[in-house]
Amino acid sequence: ERVSADEKRLRMKLLANVPLLSTLAKQELDQVANSMSTNSFQEGEPIVTEGETGTQFFILSKGKVRVTKKQEDGTEKELVVLREHSFFGER
Repeated sequence: ERVSADEKRLRMKLLANVPLLSTLAKQELDQVANSMSTNSFQEGEPIVTEGETGTQFFILSKGKVRVTKKQEDGTEKELVVLREHSFFGER
């Protein structure tokens, strides 16, 4: 997928703010930026579900994400709230 120069700049800026990626060379960041896609989620919409096999790495560019864990009684316990430049993924 070809992206605009503006989108590429935004992706590079986002990647530069992720501590996990700070050791990558500019060429490596460029490769990551070229392979990224943008997803939007509605408030309350699950992004990943506990127990499912995941293959994606997410970087939060704006907004916030609540990380919860389902309890034995069926309720959800909030573990953390992630904000801009946070990252998460399943493996």
